[in-house]
Amino acid sequence: MPEVPAELAARAGLLRELSREGGPLSPDSPGATVRNPEWFRQVGGELVPRPGRRELHRRLLAQFYQEHGRGDTGRQAVVLAGPPGAGKGVVRSRVLEEAGQRFTVVDPDEFKVLLVRAAVEDGSITAMMPPEAAGRGVRLAPMELAALVHEESSYLALQVREDALARGENVVVDGVMANEVKAVRLASQLARSGYDIQVVDVEVPAEVSRYRIVQRWVEQTYSSELGGRWVPSEFRELVFDTQDGAGSRSDRAARAVAEQVPEVSRYRRFFTTAEEARQAVATPRLTDDLRRDDRGSQLRAAAPSPASTGSSVRSAVRASYPQAATEAVRQPGRTAQQRTSSRPGRGYSSGPHGIGR
Repeated sequence: MPEVPAELAARAGLLRELSREGGPLSPDSPGATVRNPEWFRQVGGELVPRPGRRELHRRLLAQFYQEHGRGDTGRQAVVLAGPPGAGKGVVRSRVLEEAGQRFTVVDPDEFKVLLVRAAVEDGSITAMMPPEAAGRGVRLAPMELAALVHEESSYLALQVREDALARGENVVVDGVMANEVKAVRLASQLARSGYDIQVVDVEVPAEVSRYRIVQRWVEQTYSSELGGRWVPSEFRELVFDTQDGAGSRSDRAARAVAEQVPEVSRYRRFFTTAEEARQAVATPRLTDDLRRDDRGSQLRAAAPSPASTGSSVRSAVRASYPQAATEAVRQPGRTAQQRTSSRPGRGYSSGPHGIGR
């Protein structure tokens, strides 16, 4: 684990406690936004937003498209898998650069930020704060409540995906993909919609994932007015289910999708070892590159070419694992651009959570 500054140690302990399974900061908490009867109702087992929430969704979707645009109409799909902290964003940028086309990127984490920011703006974030934190005199940062919008962010990401498929837009489906059955089902849906599919899996050992998750939380706590996003430890442990932490569910799910869905034309796997992650600049390394010549044919090793990604992604993950990170979190005077970028960031600020140096 990274060195957590003393002033954040008690806060980290409280977040671990509150985000346990069934806890007030877990995705299945009664305080989750989708369980607010003023915002959502269940109809035939389906989640249906009430008019006021539907209007918020309309506004957030419009904001999403304004900021990110839409993909070209080409029915190309990239299924991006991997545990938190693996460096998926770095690899995604490189893969899309190589593709030379525009893609609609379906990433629930983008909607977590939009939903939390909207809650800050309309004041509903106050009601989302768990009383257990207030009882200990701790005012949590907005993004530390991100687990409470987990299901709602997935709901919005699904709207983007369904709309993109209906239009035939190129799409990137970015997620952990820890559930093999759901991952194969998703790829099968893409195949039925006429898509050519590439699977890109980005992996790290469990120790690196854990380290980077906490590191990112510490850095964002000091660099973003929304604070850092806390990932429940139960979720992290669910992704890595082998005793040595060397293998992940997402690793197996990505491979299963590539092998079982004949419309997958290419499968790539990137990996960063713990030793590689200790470097000041860590580059996800390409370990597998398999292709199909025709639909339904066997996957085979791709012939290397100058245009391919090569042995590693040329972009890099900075301040990786472990020693390079501590310098960054100890220099709060640096700008957000000088630190590892974070989605919620809008420049250095102690923000509403009141933490700063």
